[in-house]
Amino acid sequence: MINYDLPLQSEFQDFKRLNQSCLVAAILLSRLINKYTDPDWVVEEITRLSLKVGTGDAPQLEILRALRSEGFCGATDYYTYSNSAIESVLRTKKGIPISLAAVVMAIADQLQIECHGINFPGHFLVKVNKLLIDPFTMKPLEGGLMKDWLHQSGISEKDAFKTAKPIDILLRMLNNLRALAVAQEDFNKALDFSAYQLLLVDEPFAIHLGRIDLWDKAGLPSMAKKEIEFALPLAPSQEYKAILNQRLASLDIGNAKLH
Repeated sequence: MINYDLPLQSEFQDFKRLNQSCLVAAILLSRLINKYTDPDWVVEEITRLSLKVGTGDAPQLEILRALRSEGFCGATDYYTYSNSAIESVLRTKKGIPISLAAVVMAIADQLQIECHGINFPGHFLVKVNKLLIDPFTMKPLEGGLMKDWLHQSGISEKDAFKTAKPIDILLRMLNNLRALAVAQEDFNKALDFSAYQLLLVDEPFAIHLGRIDLWDKAGLPSMAKKEIEFALPLAPSQEYKAILNQRLASLDIGNAKLH
């Protein structure tokens, strides 16, 4: 395994090895965004919110009612790192679908209610007691809207509603952070986020491919060359190897930026 010497490297490796919970994943990501994240406060706040949940016949609806009464809803300033950090989400009551889903799932886990993340493309969902929930609105997902999203996604219903394990959730959260860093042209930060992803996956080829472009955009073709060298032995076919070799030949190593 490549050692990237990342600040939270051992914690991410432990997360994968120990198959930890969604809440642990969310706290890890929060620490990645803000090193001053207080994990104990996060757990205490989840406990406080859990005590707000009523004891009716439909606990999944009681969780949503409790969170709506606390003011939880989707963020309007969607593209900020803090929207992915569970401590910030718990303090501001605002987040994106996947970070709000992490709050719902943490409460359901604490109350020992069956729940699963759903890796729907473009909009993370959560299923609690077999009820499909849109965490961005803190409401059950309407059938008509679900059909519209399915049509827009262009993939089958079977593929669109796959269950997301905690490690899948952490990888998707890192995808969001990487995309945000790329949008801000902070390619070094994007590379760090993708390095954390490499610690979690068993098949890293696709992540190495993305890192080749990031090194190139960062003005470091010599590092892009090294990334290609990492990727070549992992290529799933001769066609991919040919593409990588062509990319290697096209790199302008002599025109690198100084950093």
